[in-house]
Amino acid sequence: PSSPPFPPPPPPPPPAPPTPPHTRAHARRRPPPAAAAASAGGMLQLLSLVLLAAPPPEAAPLRLLALHGYLESSSRLSAALAPLEEACRGVAELVYTDAPHHHPRLGRGSGGTERLLWWRAQEPVEGLVVYEGMGDSLLRLRRLWREEGPFDGVIGHSQGAAMALLLCAAACPPHPRLAETVPEAEGAAADLEGLRLAVMVHGFDVDDVAVREALDDEGAESLPQRTLHVVGGADTFVPKEASTRLGLRFEDAQVLWHGGGHAVPGQDEDTVAAVAAWLRKRHRALRRRPPPAAPKP
Repeated sequence: PSSPPFPPPPPPPPPAPPTPPHTRAHARRRPPPAAAAASAGGMLQLLSLVLLAAPPPEAAPLRLLALHGYLESSSRLSAALAPLEEACRGVAELVYTDAPHHHPRLGRGSGGTERLLWWRAQEPVEGLVVYEGMGDSLLRLRRLWREEGPFDGVIGHSQGAAMALLLCAAACPPHPRLAETVPEAEGAAADLEGLRLAVMVHGFDVDDVAVREALDDEGAESLPQRTLHVVGGADTFVPKEASTRLGLRFEDAQVLWHGGGHAVPGQDEDTVAAVAAWLRKRHRALRRRPPPAAPKP
């Protein structure tokens, strides 16, 4: 007998469509997950090394408002402090301004320079000193701070240093009676924002009775600004005791002695170098930037 017939075999399946070239290449280059993670971590580590090796951005210099002394002017103070400005290039820049008051009887000084003052000390009663015009000077400096500031600090000579004391007191709230004594100090803290340091050259504590009583009020605290007090051992105009007493108004005061008199010791190389070193230290503290954190892998 003949064998039973078998059904014909099924037709072969159609061939798979060809993979596009870009898909094949992508499939060949795709690393396993562990290798991809290791590669990403390596890139992050390389990026962190690049960031750490890059030079830090240049820190902006400190801005200091410079206040001249009694019967002086901004141009004379600028000439006297030129060596300090050169020594502090890139660390501090000084902005000079003139006091608003003229001496009622004295004319211009040598070379036609103006003789200006921040206030006139009056003594209506023996032993009672009043600073006439001090409030006007404070208002002018507050306006200058708003228009050309902010500033990091002040540098003042003689009467300008005593004016710097008033600025430091008005810039913070520890003296509740100051605005009662000097109405122009009301609200000054908002205008004088950023005042953190002061260099006081041959300065003195205030003699105005009402202002001194306000600063000595039992509810008052030491002023928080960092200060450097430059004192001349041969100063016959401002006693050295008055300059050192000024430093007691501040929490963190440093005294720098030199052997000269009352003039700004701009030509004293040792004094200029010491002031410049103090300003560099303050610059590093106020402009310090933390190093960039390394990215997490």
